Amino acid sequence: MPHSISKWHISTWLIISLILLNIYDFTTTYIAIGQGATESNPILEFLMIKTSSIWVILWFKGAVLGLLCIPYALMPKYRVRCQTTEIMWALGGLNLIYLAIVVSSLFKIITFTLS
Repeated sequence: MPHSISKWHISTWLIISLILLNIYDFTTTYIAIGQGATESNPILEFLMIKTSSIWVILWFKGAVLGLLCIPYALMPKYRVRCQTTEIMWALGGLNLIYLAIVVSSLFKIITFTLS
């Protein structure tokens, strides 16, 4: 009998990978801004200007991810809803977007380092 991966495992790994990609995004953005790049997200750029701090990005990401992760961890109904095909495709899409952002930031770092 073939073994299949449960929807719970898939949705959990999608959320964990989203958290990791956000951490990588902050790290690469922090390094790139330190080398002279600018924040591409206009909302975060505005918050950085208003607070004069790059750390607002981390607070913003923490708040948004907290709204996703805390209910997933503590509320069974929310966890079940996150296991629907549509939500898992959305989480997968978000992972791809953040992967592209991280690769873009890495490219900026390499470009600034080589120039």
